[in-house]
Amino acid sequence: MNEDLAKRRFFAMQGLRWAGMVVALLGILAVNGKGPLPQVVGYVFTPVGLVMALVLPGVLARRWRSRDQ
Repeated sequence: MNEDLAKRRFFAMQGLRWAGMVVALLGILAVNGKGPLPQVVGYVFTPVGLVMALVLPGVLARRWRSRDQ
């Protein structure tokens, strides 16, 4: 695999993890009434952010691994 492609993929997965954690944190703050968003939005953002941070990077890694073989 090209080293440049591997770096781009690594940073894409890390960016997705960080973005997911930010979304989840905003959701948690909204649920507690301390964020800039309504509480209802927090109930949606929290699980979506956790899926972004914990599940999607693995899905991307699996998809990219099978494509390179």
